[in-house]
Amino acid sequence: MNLQTKIIKTEPKNQTNYKWWFIIRYYLLSETGGKIGFVFGYISSVARIISSNYVWFLAGSGTDVFTYLLVGKIYSQISNNLYYYQLSYLIHTGNLTAKLMFSTDFFWTQYLSAIGKRLFKNLIQLVGTFIGITICLLTFAKISSPSLTLIWVILLILISFTLGHLFGIIFGSLAFWTKPWDYDGIKESYEICFMLLVGSIIPLDKLPFEISKYLVFLPTSWLLHHPMQIYLGKYSSIQILYVFLGGIFWCIFLYFLAKLVFKMGLKKNESVGL
Repeated sequence: MNLQTKIIKTEPKNQTNYKWWFIIRYYLLSETGGKIGFVFGYISSVARIISSNYVWFLAGSGTDVFTYLLVGKIYSQISNNLYYYQLSYLIHTGNLTAKLMFSTDFFWTQYLSAIGKRLFKNLIQLVGTFIGITICLLTFAKISSPSLTLIWVILLILISFTLGHLFGIIFGSLAFWTKPWDYDGIKESYEICFMLLVGSIIPLDKLPFEISKYLVFLPTSWLLHHPMQIYLGKYSSIQILYVFLGGIFWCIFLYFLAKLVFKMGLKKNESVGL
């Protein structure tokens, strides 16, 4: 037994535990902004959930709509990946150069880092989501109980997270062609349009003019619509298989599209050292 092993074994137990707690607390605060950030984040989340669903209650919506929106909110929160925030920041600040100099593949390392950053943060933010959903269920909303189809919905989370990441690369790469203040305005429009195409504001099957017949084939529908259709039991076994195959297809297609857009942005900025 060498000296290093002895030191590790004789290290006070409470000191070791404090070290791990300090690391957890550091990343928790850095990602959420501390206790005040928790409180205001939860209040905002609760207010949005109650107000948006109460409108559907006033419209006389049934269980399927509330299940779509409330259970879908949980699904979206778990699979949420706002990578375009990180990528646009790297591009506008010039920190992207250092990331590209790493020996590891940029796309793969950024994907893994997104998993690490969002996993804990998404779970923490679920608290506010659950509070808002609980209030809705205790007052005016009713949802369908989960069934065996929930297993397929859980398996779809990775596909939805990956698609969200690839969308983040494509949209985040627009920072190559925009200034920070211009990108902020574009980002707000993108987020609203994205929420509509995903179905988090209005279920896609409730949109007018039968537009949903076309939107369900877009990759955005794999982020909420198709998982909720499976949860509600509206898809047969063969349709569920098609959902998974379609999700894999869109992941592959968007991967190559994301790499193309990203490389085009790099080429445009070669003159400034990227």
